[in-house]
Amino acid sequence: MNQEFQYYQMDLSTGLRLSFDRLEILRGKVKSFENDYQVRKGKHELSLEFECLREITRSIIHKAIEKYNLLVP
Repeated sequence: MNQEFQYYQMDLSTGLRLSFDRLEILRGKVKSFENDYQVRKGKHELSLEFECLREITRSIIHKAIEKYNLLVP
């Protein structure tokens, strides 16, 4: 045993132990959640970029309307 580390072994009740098949199912679900998170994260980043572009467009249109109103008596 390594002198630097002390290792513990927990005795789990029968209800808390998972079979290999159940661990694989859980691993698959975690992977599915990770993929879903990445997709949602990407959409959020795109929506932030879209909001930024929309504000720029709104500002350009507002300035053009102001200039037009100054030209029209």
